[in-house]
Amino acid sequence: MTFRQLIDKVQAECPEKLFACLFARDKECMRGKITLERTTRAYSQIIQELLKKPWTRAYKYPIFVKMTRQGDESYPDVSLLNTKAVPPPKGKRPWGGKKPPKGHYNCNLEKYSACFAFGYTGWSRIIDTPVINRARLKNHELLAVILWELTFNGWSEEQCNDSVQLLQQKLDEAKREIKSGKCAVLPKKGNKGFDIVIPDSVRDRLKTLES
Repeated sequence: MTFRQLIDKVQAECPEKLFACLFARDKECMRGKITLERTTRAYSQIIQELLKKPWTRAYKYPIFVKMTRQGDESYPDVSLLNTKAVPPPKGKRPWGGKKPPKGHYNCNLEKYSACFAFGYTGWSRIIDTPVINRARLKNHELLAVILWELTFNGWSEEQCNDSVQLLQQKLDEAKREIKSGKCAVLPKKGNKGFDIVIPDSVRDRLKTLES
């Protein structure tokens, strides 16, 4: 079933269960400063925007929902599944760069990543992408967790795209600062650890949050 087909199915069978599920998540997050009517109205607009997207080919990575455990609790986790992922070279350590030293491998290569973050991909690119329900959720629960994750960076595709562009700008700024030495380097712990590098812009932001 594709993302679009899942939306159509839930809309036809049990939209009230979908909005009740989303309301429960919103209420927990907003600490009671939300109503079922507001949740229904907000996500109805999102669904309308999604269903108006032109038909497109499935994205290269299917939408993947599985249960993830954190401490004593488990929760459904949404990501994009890399069906062509391969295990890293045996005996080599990860290295975050294009030219890893001897005994290391470039862990930034896509082929070594089993999953990718879901919330940073354009809505128009994933609307007709298959959904893999490894969490065994009911359709309305499955759609609820996908919509929740989809709107993490904004309540429209345009807002999400703006958030991604802003994030990229911040990353580029951090890279320039590190390259020019405008950063703090924390010593690594042990012989097998890595130095922690904090760009000045990030350090200034942390100080602002603390004050």
